[in-house]
Amino acid sequence: FSGGEPLLHSEFIIELCKKLKENNIHTALDTAGVGNGNYKELLSYIDLVLLDIKHTNSNEYNKLTGGNIKYQEEFIDILNKLNKKVWIRQVVVPGITDNKEYILSLKEYLKKINNIERIDLLPYHTMGVDKYKKLNIKYRLDGIKAMDKNKIEELKKLL
Repeated sequence: FSGGEPLLHSEFIIELCKKLKENNIHTALDTAGVGNGNYKELLSYIDLVLLDIKHTNSNEYNKLTGGNIKYQEEFIDILNKLNKKVWIRQVVVPGITDNKEYILSLKEYLKKINNIERIDLLPYHTMGVDKYKKLNIKYRLDGIKAMDKNKIEELKKLL
């Protein structure tokens, strides 16, 4: 399940997962860890969580998302208690998360998450900009250029 944010549809996903599990179908959830709650029940049906980290600092997280990082951290607590397998996904954004200091803060932040099997640094791209414009939604990263993929390789070494 991916999105947008699938946790905004928790009840639907729970009902669908019940059917999938009856048929022994593996389930994965790609999420930023913020939604409508009921995470403990939902995660009981999920085999793998792909967790999108937006930022490690609460103020910067709020600037990027308009939300509060505490909700993601509450989700992480439930992930840990349920011992779920986790793949980390971090979009690397020029001027925001593309520097040594940020990557080292990410490395520290990830220590609070159990069962990380994989960490992906994903280069920021601008493919979604036109969609936001057509939907008349403010694009928080307007004007930022796509990430240099060579720099991603340098940053991976820090992790």
